[in-house]
Amino acid sequence: MKLLKIIAEDFLLSNIYVGLCALAMLYHTTLASGLNSPTANVTIFVFCSTVFIYSFLKIRPLIRRDQLSSYSIYDNWLRSHKVLAYTILISAGIISGILFFLLNINQIVIVLLAGAITGLYSIPLIGKFSIRSLGLVKTLFVAIVWVLITTVLPLQARLTDLNLNSFSLLITNFIFILPLCIVFEIKDVEDDKRAGLITLPMYFGILKTKYIALAIPISYTAFSILSYVSNKFIEYNEPAKNIANLIPFIASAFIINAVDEKRGSLFYYSVIDGLMLLQFLCSFIAYY
Repeated sequence: MKLLKIIAEDFLLSNIYVGLCALAMLYHTTLASGLNSPTANVTIFVFCSTVFIYSFLKIRPLIRRDQLSSYSIYDNWLRSHKVLAYTILISAGIISGILFFLLNINQIVIVLLAGAITGLYSIPLIGKFSIRSLGLVKTLFVAIVWVLITTVLPLQARLTDLNLNSFSLLITNFIFILPLCIVFEIKDVEDDKRAGLITLPMYFGILKTKYIALAIPISYTAFSILSYVSNKFIEYNEPAKNIANLIPFIASAFIINAVDEKRGSLFYYSVIDGLMLLQFLCSFIAYY
């Protein structure tokens, strides 16, 4: 049992899991849009770039020789797994760097845009300013990056002729990922306090932040049900696909409701991020 726990923690904290979650959302997009599966280059690039970015953001304090915190589960893991962490960071960076030059021009533009937002989020360019310092809206930018890489990237071939189905999928994925990003603010509240940031949980409180996050999937679910009943705003009135689309939103509402300040980081890394795996699973069942 102890061995399984160690393996699970290594799997989650090494950022391999979040890379798989990004792939899940990527393949959900191709399934729901009717596109062919992404090429191997795009698939590996999305996985490795996600692992690289998350690893870099978490290892950055160590690179800068900042003191690691004693309360962070990741920092505690990093102390005893420095070689593994750096190996994953460097390997993912090299692979995603090579594959970047094998993307087409549209894909490169999308990746550069996502990279620019990520850079502005993590690295102060003017004084101490970065997107991360915009505490109340920084979750919007995190959600935008996720949608750029997992939705706009596979849909790039249709950007010049975006139909209603593709556009609604783009909006749906953004609405799906945004409350998950908001909930992660609750996990990061202590870190953000120490960094001097004013985030949603600090401004509104944890309970109200939960309500803000909850309002998004609940509103989407209610709107979708009403649209289905009235046969409006839904291009293909197919019950199985519409139900499959709603299940992740309903599940996210229940899970967000269970969030509180006592939940450990592994809950967020495994369960909250795991909603993207559920989204892919529902799409796989419905569209196959």
